[in-house]
Amino acid sequence: MNQMSRSYLVLLPRMLDSLLASAVLMIVNVNAIAAFLLYLREDKGKVPHAYFNWTEGNPLLYLLHYVLSGEGDVAPVTREVLRKAEPNAQRRPAIHAGV
Repeated sequence: MNQMSRSYLVLLPRMLDSLLASAVLMIVNVNAIAAFLLYLREDKGKVPHAYFNWTEGNPLLYLLHYVLSGEGDVAPVTREVLRKAEPNAQRRPAIHAGV
């Protein structure tokens, strides 16, 4: 095994750890935002609104892009978390997105 092959074998686990840490951090952030919005709704008795910048697209592709690159939009994934947590659209915190 040459020196370059050994370097890749050492770097690959570190890269995978970094990707996993990015994915976990993104999930924690999205869940924290959703949980906070749901808390505000219960505490204040009004449906909160959150404003983000984003582009149109499939939320799963945004999640995959974030996991692979560490970059991406939180808004579509937060909306999906809220959609699953609160099936009633009238009680669900609103996510507004602009460009």
